[in-house]
Amino acid sequence: MTPNGSGVVAGYNEDDCRATLALRDWLEDRRAELAGRLGEDLPRPAAPDKPATTEDPEVARIRSALLAGVPAEPDKRTDAERAGVLLADLLDWHRREDKPAWWRYFYVRTLSPAELMASQTP
Repeated sequence: MTPNGSGVVAGYNEDDCRATLALRDWLEDRRAELAGRLGEDLPRPAAPDKPATTEDPEVARIRSALLAGVPAEPDKRTDAERAGVLLADLLDWHRREDKPAWWRYFYVRTLSPAELMASQTP
């Protein structure tokens, strides 16, 4: 094992991959059993198309202005261009930072009164 513990991480990742494969195999067995009982092939779930994200037009305009003429290769950028790229990346920071709070809000709305009481922290 290396001093930084990468062997432990590699072992954990290997265990995780093996467990995921075992779960997949188990689920495939359940699929085959159900298909046999129903007498028909079961379609595989399809990943939903990503909904088009609607960006605020003003944010898009500002981002475009900040990135106009900036080289794609980071090592070819001036300090001012690097600052513009950083600012462009930060434009949606607050919106992204609020997402977990909204996820929690919508989750809590699905809870029964008893579940709400149980989820309260002392």
